[in-house]
Amino acid sequence: LYPWIITDSGSPSLLVWERNPYYYKVDINGQQLPYIDKIVSQQTEDVEMLNLKVLTGDIDFMRESTALVKIPLYMESAEKAGFRVVMTDMHVDSSDIMFNETFDDPDWQKISQDVRFRQAVSLAVNRQELIDTVYYGYASLPLELVGEQYSKFDVPAANKLLDDMGLTERNADGIRLYPSGKPFAILLQHAATAPDFVPVADLVAQYLKEIGIKVTVKQVDGSLHSEMQQANQVQATISWSHDRGWDNGAVSGLVGGAGRLWYNWVRTDGEEGEEPPAWIMEAYDIDSRRWQAVSGSEEYKEIVAEGTQWCRDNLPFVNFVENVKYPMVVSVKLGNIPQSGFAIAANFSGEQMFFK
Repeated sequence: LYPWIITDSGSPSLLVWERNPYYYKVDINGQQLPYIDKIVSQQTEDVEMLNLKVLTGDIDFMRESTALVKIPLYMESAEKAGFRVVMTDMHVDSSDIMFNETFDDPDWQKISQDVRFRQAVSLAVNRQELIDTVYYGYASLPLELVGEQYSKFDVPAANKLLDDMGLTERNADGIRLYPSGKPFAILLQHAATAPDFVPVADLVAQYLKEIGIKVTVKQVDGSLHSEMQQANQVQATISWSHDRGWDNGAVSGLVGGAGRLWYNWVRTDGEEGEEPPAWIMEAYDIDSRRWQAVSGSEEYKEIVAEGTQWCRDNLPFVNFVENVKYPMVVSVKLGNIPQSGFAIAANFSGEQMFFK
């Protein structure tokens, strides 16, 4: 039923799809789709190497691994490399910080599971600086999932929240101390899945230092990062969040980031992991009712609104921005490229693309 059929390339790092001669769709003139005969996808070592291939003209189409932070490089190389940049919408919120509240550290668990900690982190993030420097103005404050109060940049308010939690003692470097006397340090590990994750992680580390939290940023291999997350070994990470194409999939869909052992408990019906607190179980209840409602109905809309309010009340993860634009890089030789809407939609209309 698909427009292309995967074939044996002889290499695990190379995927090749050939045109399906029995594909059922035709265009308005009765011509059978797809127009393109073959698709080749080459695995690279990391996202930076992939972007390098774009700049040298070796890629005809790329969406998943682009980023606004690369726009200057794209524009400098576009004419010579034979591609153009189409500004479309991103179907997910581009970046957030996820705290694994079940990470194996009793000091950390007690603090991270207090919503005031997550509120303090949110207030410490200079989102306007992120919007201006990383997203080139093509983003907005996360009013939907964070809300106006905690989207503000207010370091004094963030410090007060942490003080109110009892984290008033600091060491000689100005780093807060847990009640046990241990320095409050976070290891933030990410896989650099998108080019903007690196500068965002580094800036967040600087922001949190201003409220007395030491953050060490470490980039790891994507496969290793995934394995570590599944094993409850990642304390904090930078990731995408909230799939806007699924009407607030941020409710239960990302609980695994908020607490891996909680996620395991739900996934295995209590056979593994740890039983989640009531506020986490509320997320699953909201989603269960949403999935049973008729999409687009008034009941459905009310449940979606309930989900976004749950996110604002609990901050299961701290969203940095919303409504980010997405640079889609395409060869000047390709036609029928979407010019608006979600960039990911282009992946589902590929059978209509053609080489001029």
